[in-house]
Amino acid sequence: MVEIQDLKSFIGSLLFIDLRPTQVYLERHLCGTLVASDNNLNLLIENTLETTKQKISSKATANNISELKRELGLVSVPFGEIKSIKIATSDIQKMEHAQANCKV
Repeated sequence: MVEIQDLKSFIGSLLFIDLRPTQVYLERHLCGTLVASDNNLNLLIENTLETTKQKISSKATANNISELKRELGLVSVPFGEIKSIKIATSDIQKMEHAQANCKV
């Protein structure tokens, strides 16, 4: 398990971000590379792919939910909108290896 000192450790890592649902979107997911974060834990990610699911009509059934994927490029993600973040396993393994080699 990787101990997180700060988000600087994750710069360059591939993130899978689930955002909070809204009136328009039942689900919204972002996948991109972390470029920066600020003191409020807002994230800046690049090469971002957005996947959304939204209702086509007033009832959310399997037949009236639309899924859309689109490339967004550089995106600022407000901390308050983040539901969860996952990190690519390969990036975690790189960090674990780097931490193991840095121990005194």
